[in-house]
Amino acid sequence: MRGLPILVLCACASSFTPPGADDDAGLDVAARPPPGELGDPCIPVAAPDPLFSNEVYVERGSSACSRVEACIAVQLDGSPYTSREDCGRGPGCEGLASRADIAERVFCSCRCTVPASSLEPPCECAPGFFCDARTDFATPGSPVSGAYCVRESLR
Repeated sequence: MRGLPILVLCACASSFTPPGADDDAGLDVAARPPPGELGDPCIPVAAPDPLFSNEVYVERGSSACSRVEACIAVQLDGSPYTSREDCGRGPGCEGLASRADIAERVFCSCRCTVPASSLEPPCECAPGFFCDARTDFATPGSPVSGAYCVRESLR
């Protein structure tokens, strides 16, 4: 199976608040994991802007994802930084992703498969996530090589 194009950045920190991070995105607050866990909202620090629907962006070392290893954007068609709703009706707003789409597609994740040379153990994908082999196509030896946990709804 051929994977999606992947863009990578390592060891970054984030001070952004992702669009929709303050709302519950339809999830039961009691069922949400602690901050920085798999599935929590995050915002990449240096993602290309815009991202495209055929790409997966992986950024390791995000401070928003302190308990897992990466902030990922899965097939987001638009900017992870500004939503259509936040932009308003000005020029350039029509091509932006919605808050809901950003909240669904940009989140904290971890590697569920790792290269044989890795010293890090793989994580287990929580209920509602699957180990997405489409994300496992980085250059061998890359610090982001391996497959990542992705929301079932993005299968």
